[in-house]
Amino acid sequence: MGKKISDNIGKAFNIESMAAARNRAFAFQAQKEGRKDLARLFRAIADAKSAQARRFLGHMKGKIGSTKENLSEALENEKRALEDIYPGMAKEAEGAPWAVKKAFNQTMKVSSRHLDLFRRVTETGDSEVEATLYVCRICGYISENEVPDNCPVCHAVKGRFAEVA
Repeated sequence: MGKKISDNIGKAFNIESMAAARNRAFAFQAQKEGRKDLARLFRAIADAKSAQARRFLGHMKGKIGSTKENLSEALENEKRALEDIYPGMAKEAEGAPWAVKKAFNQTMKVSSRHLDLFRRVTETGDSEVEATLYVCRICGYISENEVPDNCPVCHAVKGRFAEVA
């Protein structure tokens, strides 16, 4: 496969991944406004975009390995985000609105939590995560076995957590 085709596969993956995330946000807003049918449509489109992204990801050579390799890559990605990517972005956001600075700082805290979860699994050699996992739908913090009254990162209320099936 040529470089241009490989580049286009990567671009398509990024486009579809971003569209999936954007449509999930649109669904959340529509739900908040009581537009349940439109929220459902946005969620369906988001799911479709995720399927398309996964399809392109499958064509990206070397991107999906064994679960052990994927865990190692995920751990390194979180580490890189926490140490190399987001600190610089947070620093460059000094003149940005407060909410933008807050998003970068909270993302670093959440990435630290994700890194801890991946490290625990890889260091202990556990093949399973037996805890019930709950994700804060505001900042992405993951809680194990119980939903906190308030998110330790963004302070969202208990109702903003979703159990991961």
